[in-house]
Amino acid sequence: MSDTWPSPYTEDDARWWVETGQHQSGAAWAVCLHDVPRGGVGMHPLQGFLRCNVEVGWWLHPDHWGQGVISQAAAHVLTQALALPDVTRVFAHIHAGNARSIRVAEKLGMRLESVQPRSAFKRGEVIDRVLYASYQ
Repeated sequence: MSDTWPSPYTEDDARWWVETGQHQSGAAWAVCLHDVPRGGVGMHPLQGFLRCNVEVGWWLHPDHWGQGVISQAAAHVLTQALALPDVTRVFAHIHAGNARSIRVAEKLGMRLESVQPRSAFKRGEVIDRVLYASYQ
């Protein structure tokens, strides 16, 4: 998650997301287990001459890692993104040290496009990211 995502995530943060944030970000869905939200997936179609691209992302509470939950949800989002008009490429920026998210991208058939050294801030530190993508 980026620095713009609050941590810890409070009830007020959730309320803002439901009322405002989700309407500014493209499309986002909660990932629920037994009707309880445990994570999220989303896509953000780019605009203008970059409209053939959609950025996707995902997150899941650590208690549910390694169960295939987010891979299944992200696969659904990837399929929806590639079905959008004009879309030829879906990509995900992942923090370089996030082995679990990298594994999700690989399970989805996404390919490593690049390593982007010192390309983002996370918790006040500059970090590397990797860029994975799928093509239509």
